[in-house]
Amino acid sequence: IKLNQNQKLIVIDFQNNFHDKWDRDVVEKSYAVKISDIINVHLSAEEHDHYQWIDCNEVSAENFKYASNFEVFKLAWKKLC
Repeated sequence: IKLNQNQKLIVIDFQNNFHDKWDRDVVEKSYAVKISDIINVHLSAEEHDHYQWIDCNEVSAENFKYASNFEVFKLAWKKLC
């Protein structure tokens, strides 16, 4: 992630360990950054299917494939607001 001088990466105190579909052990760490404008997002095709911009006040567990991702979102929301 390239951040401008007004932005900083925020470490979220959450770690998820799992075995992925490629038969690898994965340690997933989470980060957040507060932005003021919609930006172009470039995802690794190996790791991600899609993304979408949603107003933070409208996000629910249904927006996430995995419950742990929603838990990370809630932790990030607390740190950013």
